[in-house]
Amino acid sequence: MKKLISVILLIYVCSSLVFAASFSDIENLDKPHINAIEDLTNKNIISGYPDGTFRPSNTITRAEFTKILVVAFDMKNLLNVESFSDINDHWAKEYIDTVYNNGIIKGYEGNVFKPDNTITYAETATILAKTLSLNISELKEGEDWYTPYWNAILEASLLNGIYSKDIIPSLSANRAVVALMVYNSLKYNELPRKKTVQVPNLVGDNSVSANMKLEQVGLKANFEEPVQHEFPEGYIIKQNIPVDEYVYEGTIINLTPSAGPRKVEVPNVIGSSLTAAVMKIRQANLEIELIEETNDIVPEDRIIRQDPPPNSLVDEKSAIKVFISTGPSQDDVKVNGSSQSIINDNSETKIQTINCGITNINGEFTVRLELKGDIKGRTLIYEGLHSRKDGIIEIPYPADATGILSIYINDELNSEKVLK
Repeated sequence: MKKLISVILLIYVCSSLVFAASFSDIENLDKPHINAIEDLTNKNIISGYPDGTFRPSNTITRAEFTKILVVAFDMKNLLNVESFSDINDHWAKEYIDTVYNNGIIKGYEGNVFKPDNTITYAETATILAKTLSLNISELKEGEDWYTPYWNAILEASLLNGIYSKDIIPSLSANRAVVALMVYNSLKYNELPRKKTVQVPNLVGDNSVSANMKLEQVGLKANFEEPVQHEFPEGYIIKQNIPVDEYVYEGTIINLTPSAGPRKVEVPNVIGSSLTAAVMKIRQANLEIELIEETNDIVPEDRIIRQDPPPNSLVDEKSAIKVFISTGPSQDDVKVNGSSQSIINDNSETKIQTINCGITNINGEFTVRLELKGDIKGRTLIYEGLHSRKDGIIEIPYPADATGILSIYINDELNSEKVLK
């Protein structure tokens, strides 16, 4: 009698295993797919249909995949926070909420999950990569959104046993391939884990400091080609893995150091109007620091001097000090009806004569008198509008001035003389 009971029990157990793990339509699949389907079925992670088929080519919905994920990885809904607005009456609400509260899914714009949409291989890869906390690289320009996650599951061997033709990322995932991906994920999850560490913030640190920070947490630095930036030379401007992301100990963090700001040539704005000076300085990608000064020689709204001097090389975005005249401390004088910066009544002066009548310019033209070589650089003595009918004009300048006195007609040098 005992022997008969044992035989019956053995037949029952064997028949149960056959029912749980064998389907009539998977015998032509590759061995890795069959193994995965049988293993997950025996663990009650997936199931077949009442007619004894598995239907390996059928697609899987987003809701169905969340259930597989929760059961396979024994996920718990610790936060119990409501997730999406379109799952309130859905059969998979509990599973979707659980995956959401584990920080693995985000859904679509408008706080919807679209549970009955078929899931793609790209979405499957992304969810499995997040579930396993795989090392996700930074998305590069031109890459598809899923590329970092796809690369991560490839590196973790989650696609082992799957032909590449079966897994175009944008296609809807079928039951056989998903079964093997989940099976491989569970195998991966059983492997000994490397220690994970958080990536520190390295942007703004100099190269030495950044390297030390990484070494302290067990990470390594790879310094890429420096690029010009407003940060000082050698300071980190970019890191490829975001701050506070968890990575495996020993992971290499790519750092981009600054080559320093770009050098630009300081334009010459001495003698220019304020509007022209601002335009020249901004065009050179520099900033302007305006300082007002009274000046008895340089007319109002004209630049007296600048620091740094013209043609100097400075860092891009540097501030150029520009000293602008607010005009003389006394009233202006007139020379043949044209306004000219005053020279104090008690100053000794000399006279520079200019014959406007000998020019071949019709209409009005600009006459400008400048002194070069003065301790302040280039100084504007006079600027005014004239015509040929003005004839000879007389322009006073300081008697003790030294350097080169230059006469410009319409911004073209007309003549020069040396003052001693």
